[in-house]
Amino acid sequence: CGAIADKVREHLNTIKQSGQRLHSLVNDILDANSLKNKSMQVTEQPIDIGKVCTDVAETLLKQGTKAGVELRANMEGAIPEVLADAVNVKKMLLHVLGNAIKFTEEGSVTLTVKLDRDHRRLVYVV
Repeated sequence: CGAIADKVREHLNTIKQSGQRLHSLVNDILDANSLKNKSMQVTEQPIDIGKVCTDVAETLLKQGTKAGVELRANMEGAIPEVLADAVNVKKMLLHVLGNAIKFTEEGSVTLTVKLDRDHRRLVYVV
């Protein structure tokens, strides 16, 4: 019975992961459509981008560990609060970092956030 249960658990895990990928894909399509139609709701407010990046890294930590990829977040210098939509920034970072983890065979994925030379824009480097 143990072997069957393990096999069933493996299949259920595969179904769950496929469902999550499909859910993510549908949400990406809906977001793209909202952008195209200019109907996406954007709520700008001051956010601590360092906290947002840390939250995203913690969210993806299990995925990275499972893939054998170390995930790091690095803030270069003092990063001020920025006026942005926290939900959409998180979505963007989750998507980019999730793909970086998925397509990195071994080693690490590092998110570096810094100000540009003019100290007017943030630069994200993965």
